Amino acid sequence: MTLRELTILLADWSDYLVIPVAALSLVTIQRNSYFKILSGYLFILAPLTIATTITADYQIPNYYLYHLIGLVELVFTFLLYRSLGLKKSWDVVFGIVLTAYLADSIYLFTNGREEINSLGLSLCMLFMIALGFNFIWKLYQEEKVEYLGFYPYFYISGGLTVFASGAFFGYLLIARMSDEIIPAENFYYSWLIISGFTYIKFILIVLGIFVERKYAK
Repeated sequence: MTLRELTILLADWSDYLVIPVAALSLVTIQRNSYFKILSGYLFILAPLTIATTITADYQIPNYYLYHLIGLVELVFTFLLYRSLGLKKSWDVVFGIVLTAYLADSIYLFTNGREEINSLGLSLCMLFMIALGFNFIWKLYQEEKVEYLGFYPYFYISGGLTVFASGAFFGYLLIARMSDEIIPAENFYYSWLIISGFTYIKFILIVLGIFVERKYAK
C-alpha cells in the first residue's frame, strides 16, 4: 500500500467515525446544555466531513467544505467551553479569531484560490489549544474535581485539545506547501497527522460520554 492510499484510507475512516459518535452523543443530550452543544457540534460536523469524502472520491473540488468545517470547529468549541463558565474576557479573543478566520476564507474565495484555508485553520486550532489549557488551569486553581477520571468534561476537552495540537502542525505544513515547491509526500504526512489526531479526539469524546452516563450524579 502506497503512502497516498494509506492516507486516503485513514482519512476516510476518520471522517466516517463521526457518525457513530454523533449517534452515541444522543444518550447524554438531556443532561445539560454542554451535551446539547456537543451533540449539535457532532451532527453538524458529520454531513460536512462525509461530504468531503464523497466529493474527494469523485474528484469534485471541495475546498469550501474545509472552510465550513473550520468554522464549525471554532464556534462550537468556544460554545462548549462557554457553557462550562469560560470568562467573558475570552469573548473578545473569540471575536478576533473569528474575524481573522472569515477574512482568510473571504480572501481565498474572492481571489479564486481553490485551496484549504490552512492559515485560518491553524489560527483556529491555536485558539482551541488555548481554551483547552485555560480549562485545565481553571480546574487546577479551583480544585473542585477530586478525581479527573470521573469528570467527563476532562476527557472531551482533552480530545478537542489533543486534536487541535496535532491539526495545528498539520495545517501549518499544508500552508507552507502552498508557498513553496515541496514533495507531494509531505502533504500526505500532514493529512496522516490530522487524521490520526481525529481518531484520538473521537475516542476521548466517547470516553467522556461513557463517564457521564456511568458516574454523573
